[in-house]
Amino acid sequence: MQSLLTRYSKIFHRDHYLDTAASIYPAVYLTYEMAETTARLVASFGSSRKPHEGIVYWAGIATSSSWVIVSVLTPEAETTPGSYRTTVRANAYVVKAVNEMKLQILAQVHGHPTDWVNHSLGDNIGAFMPYEGFYSVILPGYGLRGMLPIETCGFHRFEHGRFVYIEAGEVKKHFVVVPSSVDFRRTDKSSWQMK
Repeated sequence: MQSLLTRYSKIFHRDHYLDTAASIYPAVYLTYEMAETTARLVASFGSSRKPHEGIVYWAGIATSSSWVIVSVLTPEAETTPGSYRTTVRANAYVVKAVNEMKLQILAQVHGHPTDWVNHSLGDNIGAFMPYEGFYSVILPGYGLRGMLPIETCGFHRFEHGRFVYIEAGEVKKHFVVVPSSVDFRRTDKSSWQMK
């Protein structure tokens, strides 16, 4: 009986899923659907023949141990195949919406034309309200190929006044993508066995 209780208690502890010793920063959770929506909205800028760098913001609930992304906000933006720019007015609408939803802006997500997902100088300068722990995420190929697996994207965390690139191995440890629902009547239960 104790073994079963121990197993179930692990479900409610974040360290069951993540290596918490690896970082002082909280785990970030989002659903597969949120990842798909993010990529679709980033890819919606420009046209199918001439895509542009798109921009969205992730809003969610932040605690000291975890961040949960619950909303994707798409601002008005001036975009080109190699850049994006948001105005103070466009960002004011985002801030107002986030406040009304009682959420917090946790990250900005934008697309790059190629598989290069590092920050450019413009990305560093143009970041929207960065604060300690804030993320800037870059989707390769304008987001047209989606953002999964998640480690194909560029993750940059604002640390001590600057953005720091996060290696793919660390991304896998700190970003958890989960289904928004699981129907066990139609799901292979063997992949969900408790260990």
